[in-house]
Amino acid sequence: STTTQIKSNDLTTPFVKSEEEQDTWEATLLFDEDADYEWSVEYKDFSGASAGKFKDSFTVDNIDPVIEVMHKNNDAKNGKYFKANRPITITITEHNFRAENVVVNVTADREVGKIPEYKAYLSNPENWVSSGNEHTAEITFETEAYYTFDISCVDMADRANKSVYYGRSVAPTKFVIDKTAPTKADITINKESILAKKGVAFEKFYKSSVKVKYSVNCDISGLDNITYQKVDSVN
Repeated sequence: STTTQIKSNDLTTPFVKSEEEQDTWEATLLFDEDADYEWSVEYKDFSGASAGKFKDSFTVDNIDPVIEVMHKNNDAKNGKYFKANRPITITITEHNFRAENVVVNVTADREVGKIPEYKAYLSNPENWVSSGNEHTAEITFETEAYYTFDISCVDMADRANKSVYYGRSVAPTKFVIDKTAPTKADITINKESILAKKGVAFEKFYKSSVKVKYSVNCDISGLDNITYQKVDSVN
């Protein structure tokens, strides 16, 4: 902290007699640098009589909050599908930070289980770790679902972040958590069911074309692909 003594000559505009109120003198002093200010004013007239000391404090904040979000799991398949949990670290750089002013919007569609109250969690100051002007919190997306994610922050001077920096995070705002392998797989050949485990070998001979139907339960992501092998016919 720095203490500065300001005299009449240092004022932004010097004392002048008010045109509206008799025996009232006015001056201005500009505070334009970002800081937490504590200031006091003392006045004595030419006879040495003192008006006492006036004290006050305030903060000048011209800097917007900066938000960085880092997704730790970026092993995506098909652009946005993840087969494991997605922990994320949120860092907000702001001198006048207040957790209650952090707004996170998470939507979950086709969820398989309960979705945590992310908004309430990040609004609790106890869930943030602060070091100077940096404030960090962590959340994890564990429940299987289609997610959208967005976050914003307003500081105590009512300044809002302009954007969110996601760095190299893959699919940071729209992604899918799907940790369950396909189930109830089955192959039907001419209406005859063959249990599909690691694959099916066609060991029967058919004198005409056959219809093969494959069915599987993929609640979250849906079916990506099926691999099969075709053996050329023998003369």
